[in-house]
Amino acid sequence: MFEELYEPIPDVDLYLKRIGFDRTPGINLKDLEDLIRLHQMAITFEDIDVRCRKIPVSLAVKDLFNKIIVGGRGGYCFELNCLFYSLLKALGFTVTPCMCKVLEEEGPHYIASHRGTIVHMNGSKYYCDIGFGGPVPPGPLKFENSTLQSIGPNRYQFIKCENSWWELVRINSKVEPVSMLLVNTEPFDPVDYLSMNMICYDHNTRHHNRFTDHLVLNIRTADGHASIEDDVFTLRVGEKTTRETIDDARAHELCRDVFHISADLSDITLIP
Repeated sequence: MFEELYEPIPDVDLYLKRIGFDRTPGINLKDLEDLIRLHQMAITFEDIDVRCRKIPVSLAVKDLFNKIIVGGRGGYCFELNCLFYSLLKALGFTVTPCMCKVLEEEGPHYIASHRGTIVHMNGSKYYCDIGFGGPVPPGPLKFENSTLQSIGPNRYQFIKCENSWWELVRINSKVEPVSMLLVNTEPFDPVDYLSMNMICYDHNTRHHNRFTDHLVLNIRTADGHASIEDDVFTLRVGEKTTRETIDDARAHELCRDVFHISADLSDITLIP
């Protein structure tokens, strides 16, 4: 039962080509950082199946591979981090899935509704996340209490909380801490995410998630990140942020040109 959640990646080379990784990855932090950064820049976080198509989201590895790698789509955290976990495992990394709570808007009193990945290397644990969009770390972040960690121009830190929970903090351009996630370092199993995934795509549980009622896309760019939330396109380049109110035609154009979605979305209304 649930064997489809544990199947290997059908084609590792095709996956690496999809994200623009042009060499054989080694089991080291440099290659892990490159895998994360390139993934965030090539495959967008998006909830089109939930918001627009209103269909269930499969977490079967083959289904995700066909949708995202072969089909040129993106996905949300349960899809993207599931697929990335399977890739890292196939490459020889020691990995465990982890449970997270989003803090920026909701607060820790809400259900755990985010999936991340923990890589175990050289006696340390590193948080890896390609399923949240541009603001998350563009590389592995070590679980080390209160240590300021820089990845390129981005700065983050983990703060140890009770039990196995760690608070992930991003230091913004004003040198202010912004709480992003609570991350639990206890290992979880792929089957554990089925119920959370269902809550996030089921329109009968809309009060527990944002995806049923809001179009959300986010991707890292070379010097910032881009996002769509409902009918607003936001582009952050360095310290400059621009916003544009968009219609359905413009949303389709952006999906192709900015968010790297090559799949045919012509039969889908993105913005009613």
